[in-house]
Amino acid sequence: MSYVKGEAPGQTSLFPVSLDELIPEDHLVRVISAYVGHLDLPALGFTRTSPKRTGRPPYDPADLLKLYLYGYLHRIRSSRRLEAECQRNVEVMWLLGRLAPDHKTIADFRRDNHAGFTALCRAFVRFCRQAGLVAGELVAIDGSKFQAVASRRQLVTPARLERQEKALEKRIADYLQQMEEADRQEARTEIDRRAMKEALQLLNDRRADVQATRALMAELGLNQLVATEPDARDMRTAQGQRVAYNTQTAVDGQHGLIIHHEVTQAGSDNTQLEPMAKAAMAVLEQEALRMPGIPT
Repeated sequence: MSYVKGEAPGQTSLFPVSLDELIPEDHLVRVISAYVGHLDLPALGFTRTSPKRTGRPPYDPADLLKLYLYGYLHRIRSSRRLEAECQRNVEVMWLLGRLAPDHKTIADFRRDNHAGFTALCRAFVRFCRQAGLVAGELVAIDGSKFQAVASRRQLVTPARLERQEKALEKRIADYLQQMEEADRQEARTEIDRRAMKEALQLLNDRRADVQATRALMAELGLNQLVATEPDARDMRTAQGQRVAYNTQTAVDGQHGLIIHHEVTQAGSDNTQLEPMAKAAMAVLEQEALRMPGIPT
């Protein structure tokens, strides 16, 4: 008995297979295409929905939105991975008509259309409600801590800056004392005065940076700052103290669909219930909600 054999890579055919023949009638990409085709992108706030008469033609925002929705449903967040999918994935080729935008175009579309994506999420919740997928009666609200890429070593606080400034001042004083001792002993002491002056200048520059950072944090009213991720905060998580984000999520009780979410800097969930409940009511366009554990 032989194995099942496939076609050779160089095999030709009289009638090449079209992309449409490779995608089933009930495939997810057909749903994405139909949904985006019925959206009013200018009303949602997406940019470049009307091409200019001159210059290089841009990509249609509808095509880039289809790509992002496909990536969201398949957990593909990286713009470089989405670029790769355009060049190798038959489903994406069908969805975009064989377009292959580069990763910078994909990333710029997301960056320039923050308001459009927010409005799209609200419009999708309304669509789900019209389709009977969201009841809007029972809502569960909870928070989750997502660890940032930055470590706690990059965390800056006024107390830590004060300790650093005192340590630098002590080292500067030690260098000055050594230079004075070298002046008194002159040639009997083998000290590289040029290297000491350079080290002293470096310490002075670091002290100036610390003082400038303290002044900036005081002016902005910040009690902590992460240089590489300014929006992250030091929080208590299940794994201990971490630099993280607190993501609040409101979920409809009928099918477990997320109707609203918000990334916050709050270290606890105590103050997030009321604003999240109000935001969920605004998305659902109703005046009352019922939440588990809270009497109506």
